[in-house]
Amino acid sequence: MSIPKQYSFRKLKKKLKAVGIVWYPSRGKGSHGTFRGKDIDGKMRCYPIPYSQHKEVARNYLKGLLRRFGCNEKILNK
Repeated sequence: MSIPKQYSFRKLKKKLKAVGIVWYPSRGKGSHGTFRGKDIDGKMRCYPIPYSQHKEVARNYLKGLLRRFGCNEKILNK
């Protein structure tokens, strides 16, 4: 399955929390918040997302986020 054009931020936050990736709204700079979790190698990584993406997350942010943490798009369909 391919990555959708847009995905609900609430759903994304819930799905990522289930695999150990947590949302920290205060860890970003300026108008960004940060998802933080372990990647495939076990290192802690961060991925910032602007607050403009808080209703619907665009495809380019989804692809980058999933790539950063070593997840695939199947996590979005669980």
